[in-house]
Amino acid sequence: MSPTEPSIAAFASLLPFPDAADMEDRLVRLATTLRDAPLTREGKPLFEMAADALASLGEEPVSADRAMCLMLVARYRYFSGNAFAGLDPAAEAVALAERLGDPVLRAKAMKIHGIVYLETGNYPGAVSTLTGALSAARAADNPLQEVEILSNLGVAHQVAGHFEAAVPCYERAVEVAETAGAPPLGRAAALSNIALACLHLRDFPRGLAAAEHSIEVLQTPSDPYERAARTLAECYYARLLLEVRNLPLARERAKLARLHSRGSSELAELFADMTQGLVEVYDSASRDIGLSRLQQALHRSRKGSTSALREALATIVRGYEAAGQPNSALVYLHEVVQLNRDSRVRNVLQHHHLHLAKVGRNLDQQAQAALVEQQKELRFKRLSMDVLRECMQVLEKNTVAAELHDDETGEHCYRVGALAKELALKKGMDAEMCTLIDLSARLHDIGKLRVPDSILLKPGRFTPEERSIMEKHCEHGWELIGEGGLAQLFVAQEIALNHHERWDGNGYPNRRHGNMIPLAARVTALADVFDALTHRRCYKEAWSIEDSLHEIASLRGKHFDPELTDLFLELVPQLRAKHGDLDAYLGVEARKNDFITDRDRVARELKTDLGTFDVRR
Repeated sequence: MSPTEPSIAAFASLLPFPDAADMEDRLVRLATTLRDAPLTREGKPLFEMAADALASLGEEPVSADRAMCLMLVARYRYFSGNAFAGLDPAAEAVALAERLGDPVLRAKAMKIHGIVYLETGNYPGAVSTLTGALSAARAADNPLQEVEILSNLGVAHQVAGHFEAAVPCYERAVEVAETAGAPPLGRAAALSNIALACLHLRDFPRGLAAAEHSIEVLQTPSDPYERAARTLAECYYARLLLEVRNLPLARERAKLARLHSRGSSELAELFADMTQGLVEVYDSASRDIGLSRLQQALHRSRKGSTSALREALATIVRGYEAAGQPNSALVYLHEVVQLNRDSRVRNVLQHHHLHLAKVGRNLDQQAQAALVEQQKELRFKRLSMDVLRECMQVLEKNTVAAELHDDETGEHCYRVGALAKELALKKGMDAEMCTLIDLSARLHDIGKLRVPDSILLKPGRFTPEERSIMEKHCEHGWELIGEGGLAQLFVAQEIALNHHERWDGNGYPNRRHGNMIPLAARVTALADVFDALTHRRCYKEAWSIEDSLHEIASLRGKHFDPELTDLFLELVPQLRAKHGDLDAYLGVEARKNDFITDRDRVARELKTDLGTFDVRR
């Protein structure tokens, strides 16, 4: 134990809190003690004793030191691999900061809460919480907090594969850091992340400039953290150089990455080895050595974090593709699908079930007689539409996140739901079922959470193997919604599984035809295809409404139910005549989603703030 680390005996003397007069002083000393406590297994008794003591206090006192203690507990649980257990103390710290009206404390607490959300796989929650943290940091005129929050917001977008949204966050972090004279590490890390995002976006000149700037900022790294950051910058630089066919320089930078990785961190050493392996694969003389090195790196990554494993899998897929061995690449691409099931989907479901428990507690507290039957075993009861809406929030927001690769507005699933509801009404279905179709159709593509980002982000045509993986999203959606445990969402399951089936039997995944396809899925299919046609995608420009309706008509009796097609061709002109702007009408519910509105607001603000930002300066 180092001289600064507290002993359990000394720590225990601060607990419990015997009376109000002594409480404030003990909270101050407790916060100081927790700051010095080791973020290791040896520190666990200290943090858990503190957590128990803080939980015993009730609602009082409302103090900054109590909030700080809660943040430190949340931070420990995050670093110790128990991030879900960090959600409650982080949320409590945010609530205390808001009651105190302290914007700096609020920024710090929301930053911790957002980071824990991200670690537990709740991308929408992370974005909304970090957006609130950013507003608080700006209100407090605290540029150092702003830099950290912007960087974490960029990481949130990046982890979700939304690289275009990540880049402006990093660029603004660099700009604020340079203006405020922040330490070089933050700037270098943000620039390095810009390079990585540009690698995925295939914006190679911009990525190369960012990597070069990051290396320049950390020309002489002085500690393990700076060496790790320099290693990653060199890795991304080398990978970008491979993409522009500059193998000699890529080879040099890969060697530098391995040099700087020594004594930095296990993750940095892993990235350096993967980059070295990839460079060797691109050189035909050392291809087998490179593939062997990538295999070794993958084996090491299996003992680490999920993010490290995902990156190692993505790298070895790229290596086998570059080596001209697509079948081997496909093996590891399928492993990414399974990894997404075991991590990304599992985390979404855990957040969903936590949310259901919260809704159940709220209903119980409200003690509404009409909802008594919903107070126990909420997930398996027949719910009112209002309660069902609330219960679906986590699944709904994560569906939006999965769709953002295709639809940058985040409104696609809401427009499809609203249009499907209108068609169901025109068909003569009862009002409750029409509302259920609206809510259910929003989840039609939730199965994309299991599809690898490399496929979702691909701008060109899929290979047959990639298309097969993509088409599995229907079955993945059926499975995920079923595990959500909301009985009324059987309609959502039917839609998720069958919305790509065709009337003539040439659809997927089960080649159902005619009335074998559930009605709700047939209704949703028309709304989904129409919305995809009338909006831009990475592989096509938006079609006019007239051209889209002509295409729909040509697929009557082939792709679509003939009767529903006739109703749809009448419906769309009627809605346009009545509401004018179809997107504005069909997307109303999307604009009530805080994840979408927060994401859009930050994007607009960053676009204004950045002006003519240049990564090379």
